[in-house]
Formats: sequence, C-alpha cells, structure tokens
Amino acid sequence: MTFRSTLICVLFLGATLPTFSQSVAEIDRDEYFAELNLTEEQKPEFDTILDEYYSTLEEIPHNETSKTDMLKAYIKSTKVRDKKMKSILSKEQFKLFHHLEMELERRARKEYRG
Repeated sequence: MTFRSTLICVLFLGATLPTFSQSVAEIDRDEYFAELNLTEEQKPEFDTILDEYYSTLEEIPHNETSKTDMLKAYIKSTKVRDKKMKSILSKEQFKLFHHLEMELERRARKEYRG
C-alpha cells in the first residue's frame, strides 16, 4: 500500500468505519472460507484474527484524536493482522485474502460516498 492510498484510507477511516463494519458483517464467512479454500484448522484462527482486527479498527476513532495518530494506528493494526494471517495462510491464500480485503475497503468507500 502506498503512502497516498494509506492516507486516503485514513482520511475516510473515521467516517467509513460504521459502513466498513457493516460491509464486513454482511459477508457470509462460509463463502469467504470457500474462496480462500481454508482448511478446518485454519477457519477458527482466521475468524479470531479478523474479529480482533475489526474490533481494533472500530476503536481507532474513539482512541485517537488526530488524523496522523489514526493513520499510525490503522497501519499498525493492518501490519499485525497481516503478520498473523501470513502465519496461517499459504502465499496464494494470503494474496487472495489481501485482494478480498481491498475489495471490501473499496466497497465501503463507495457506499460512504454514495
């Protein structure tokens, strides 16, 4: 992710989090599992990591006051999530996971913009 795209993400972060969380909630996890071709062992770990990540994202606007701090918190949360995901997913699965997450983010931004 480039600095520009990260900055754009953070600028919309505070306003799009409710929409982003709603988009995430609408995801059928079983479809997500199927697309990533997750094993039965990967599914609970995957769920736990995503739940922790989205919970952290929802807290950012409440815990951080400046956009710079929000950006730093977002980047840190994303790096932690990615590190955990890389430990449980294959390279192909992680690549697809990253693509799916970017699509969710784009959809949330689009919904926010109307």
